[in-house]
Amino acid sequence: IVKANEKMRFEITERKKTERALLQSQSKLQRYITAIDDIGLGLCVIDSDYHLRIMNNTIIGWFGDYHGSTCHSIIMGQDSPCQHCRLKEVVEEAKNIRYQPTMANDRRFDIVATPIANNDGTTSKMLIIRDITEQHQQ
Repeated sequence: IVKANEKMRFEITERKKTERALLQSQSKLQRYITAIDDIGLGLCVIDSDYHLRIMNNTIIGWFGDYHGSTCHSIIMGQDSPCQHCRLKEVVEEAKNIRYQPTMANDRRFDIVATPIANNDGTTSKMLIIRDITEQHQQ
């Protein structure tokens, strides 16, 4: 019984360490997302089926909170990927892609997309987005 209790105490201690490390990691990630917000950049993560999985407040301010919706349905109001979309290229070539599409509302964005390998073998895309509408109109 004593050995079993010692083993259980050790496992509980290890679990608490793991939980603390996870919370610290999540907190650090949130600070990075907030910093990107603070400098006025949009950040989103789009899965292999074009669904928005992560959106920072800047993106939500531009387009609304559409977690789980497809990017093309909220940005361009379409049922299929946009003509200007380069996200497939990001995955197929496994490299960063930079492009500057004009959206349905005539807003222009500078987008840098990068592939992110998921644990399940799929690839998501992380986009850092800057609104360049005003600079483009000048």
